[in-house]
Amino acid sequence: MRKTLLTLALLLAAVPALAIDPGQAEGTLMINSEAVNLTYCYAVGNQQNMTTGRTDDIKIVLADKPLAQNVDFTQIEYAFPAETRGVVLLINSNRQPVRVFIEHGAGIFESSDFKSGNFKVRVRSNRDGDLDGRIESKPITASTLYLKFDVNFRAYVR
Repeated sequence: MRKTLLTLALLLAAVPALAIDPGQAEGTLMINSEAVNLTYCYAVGNQQNMTTGRTDDIKIVLADKPLAQNVDFTQIEYAFPAETRGVVLLINSNRQPVRVFIEHGAGIFESSDFKSGNFKVRVRSNRDGDLDGRIESKPITASTLYLKFDVNFRAYVR
């Protein structure tokens, strides 16, 4: 009986992640006391890793608004479109996080501290070539700024 309930609980927990279509995200970015729904996801391959010089990193962009078809992803983490907020996650070829950027409307918060436990990242490739995963943070406080996010996503790598 316990095994059946545990199996059912695990299956139900996995359903929301499987229900996300490519190009979509489901989650919230808290900026001070404001909740921002992140509903769009983009992934761009062949990104340069500034530390190693390699060009096989993947940039995952989670945004609250759709981005224009012709948006330039090369430096989007430093130049989000006006009135758009979100999270940019840079992962390496082994699907390990390299850096995270949070566009909060008044600027950008950036971190590469994935060993402290402040960020939890899970990214995997599925059979269709899509990336799906989850990124979440513990509360981040910097000066007068409070940030926290928890987002599931799925995107096809361009």
